[in-house]
Amino acid sequence: MSASSSGTKKLKEGGRGKRKRDFNTTEGKARPTVFKPPPTLLDFETTLRALQLLLNDSVSWSTTEAAKQLKGKRDFRRYIMRVVLSLIQKHSSLKQTDSRSSSNFVEFLQCGRILYERCVSKIQEIADYDLISTVVALECFYELLKLLLSRYQTNVTKYLADIGVNALGGVDGQLKRLIEDYKKLLEYSVESEEDHMDGEFEPTIRKITQIVVSTLALLPLHLSEGHLEPVYVWCKTYAEKKHMLNEVAAKSFVSLLLQLNRRCKTRGQLIESMAKLLCRDIGQLDPDVSLNKVVEYKIVSQKLRMPLFSLLCNAINTNLNEIFWMVNWLRSEHTSQVKSGITIIDNTDHWEELRSKEQELCLYLSHTIRELAMVSGVSVPVGPAVDTVLNTVAHLYNLLSSVVKYFIMRSFKDNPVFKLVK
Repeated sequence: MSASSSGTKKLKEGGRGKRKRDFNTTEGKARPTVFKPPPTLLDFETTLRALQLLLNDSVSWSTTEAAKQLKGKRDFRRYIMRVVLSLIQKHSSLKQTDSRSSSNFVEFLQCGRILYERCVSKIQEIADYDLISTVVALECFYELLKLLLSRYQTNVTKYLADIGVNALGGVDGQLKRLIEDYKKLLEYSVESEEDHMDGEFEPTIRKITQIVVSTLALLPLHLSEGHLEPVYVWCKTYAEKKHMLNEVAAKSFVSLLLQLNRRCKTRGQLIESMAKLLCRDIGQLDPDVSLNKVVEYKIVSQKLRMPLFSLLCNAINTNLNEIFWMVNWLRSEHTSQVKSGITIIDNTDHWEELRSKEQELCLYLSHTIRELAMVSGVSVPVGPAVDTVLNTVAHLYNLLSSVVKYFIMRSFKDNPVFKLVK
């Protein structure tokens, strides 16, 4: 065993022992009265100072003795973290113009910087001290990221730098750095769950894993197309090789993988392989269908099989909706060209572009049909799962009807191929 791994093990053992001693010291004693000021008493400026006092090594406006006394109060730290969370959520409820012009926006970003540098980047250190405040801190940073990425997209590079996320390559580089940070957090939380299985800390650590996966699911959605492939490959490899005890987090992780699969245009691979896995484990309607080369996904536990079936149906429905949009776009483009009197000779390039889109549509549709054929072959029990797959098949037939009507509309009546089909 290497020195680093030995040191990590000792740190974890020390952390667990420390938490155990702290919990045991309160046994048989009356719970101390906790001072809970009203919610309106603390604002961002006051809360920022409290965070600085609790999480920074030292502050210029407080003595070391006074800071040490407050740092030792877990209830106070938990309260401050909950106040930060409520303030971020309150800030999220403001209109975009009001939130950016708010006098507390600078403090809002400074709180984010402390959370990133002192909590996210040092998760094991703060978790060994107090797990509950760690959960709230991660939730605070998740809410803050969600707000910045959804509301301040034009200045998100600057604001991410303001909270301490610095990297080359603009917002894509910053997001990739955050993803790398949360990969490490995921490894830590999953390993901690295994260490504390059925222990008193398990529910809290499970919550950490869920927040980490939720943040991981948020970040790639804002990456540009050219930066998605490495994240998708990592997610797929993780799903194949890693087991996750937390079923809620595992389901969220698989959902992220399916979203990345759709955005990366890797059609006809992931969904089919997962459907084959379900056919083998649950059963298949047609025993003559060969199930060779079944890819193992360790993240898919026995309890996750039926939720995975629903996720696959939802992913296919999303693909069908996208194809519906493509058909409607092609129909509107064709109609506008015809009504304006523009012929193929007049605008060859545009008509060729439409043909290219039609080919893309047909290819996309063929992959989706193959995926649905494999998913619908899973022998699921009678109930909601059957309703889900039947609704998906009905969705496909409606789409096929729309596709056929489009090609009938855009075909020339004297076309020999069209006459043969008719």
